[in-house]
Amino acid sequence: MTKIVSIHEAKTHLSRFLKEIENGDELIIARGNTPIAKLVPITNSRVSFAKMTPVLLGIDPDAFLAEDEALKKSFYDSGINP
Repeated sequence: MTKIVSIHEAKTHLSRFLKEIENGDELIIARGNTPIAKLVPITNSRVSFAKMTPVLLGIDPDAFLAEDEALKKSFYDSGINP
């Protein structure tokens, strides 16, 4: 269930509203008649990098090891050599 409350009401009853959100409810905080924020439950608090694997497929890790000759030349020609 979605509930709309004022900023004052949200501050006054935050703990109660958070319990309701934990139980699956949603809360919209409004300034006057203008909604400004929506609080929703987090469905999975753990980040799983295994789920990101499809995003990472197809990237050649060796591409990050290759030196960029133009960048290397500009660095060493800058006069900031250690």
